[in-house]
Amino acid sequence: MNTTLNTFEILMAEHRLFVRVLGALETCAQRIESGGEVAPRELLRFVEFFRGYADRLHHGKEEDLLFEAMIEAGFPREAGPLAVMRIEHEHGRALVSFLSALGKKPAWAASDRRAGLEAAREFCALLRGHIQKEDRVLYPMAEQRLPDEAQQKLAGAVQAHLQSHGAAEHDLLELGLALAKEWATRARLRATSDDESHESHGSQESHGSQESHGTCACGCRSHS
Repeated sequence: MNTTLNTFEILMAEHRLFVRVLGALETCAQRIESGGEVAPRELLRFVEFFRGYADRLHHGKEEDLLFEAMIEAGFPREAGPLAVMRIEHEHGRALVSFLSALGKKPAWAASDRRAGLEAAREFCALLRGHIQKEDRVLYPMAEQRLPDEAQQKLAGAVQAHLQSHGAAEHDLLELGLALAKEWATRARLRATSDDESHESHGSQESHGSQESHGTCACGCRSHS
């Protein structure tokens, strides 16, 4: 049904934004790993997005609306795919809470940087895998097994949720887009800087090689 397709298209569109922001978080993690400057408060912007948009709003649609519709249609609450999805939601919340605590520190020790790097990468891997499970397995399963009446009710509930949280969703959407853009720009600038550094190093090696072979001990041009 078109209404149900629209419902799942909404959820999958949100997933696509999450993937972009995960890419930004991965770039941030790479910067931490390389010893680059990352202010602790920068993590709090990622925390705000994932806690607000991915968890409270997106997971709210899933846990309060989609999962309940699936349970009414016969899916078990405490076993099977719904139980797995809830466990992964909780795991993600724990990792975001850990990143939040790190982001509130005025400065990081070396151990904080290592812990932040590990938590960020674990969260990215978790959420990427979670998104694939939902897009490829859970959503198609729900679409196939939910009765028409349940599908229509779900679509209406999702639309009502969007309307009631419209302002918050807009602000968090803008935050996610900003994070994706900012860290993509940083990645490009770093790549350009690395390329220029390699070119400069190669030029210096070439120049040094010419100088070392330019003359021999007798003062004439090198015989090599």
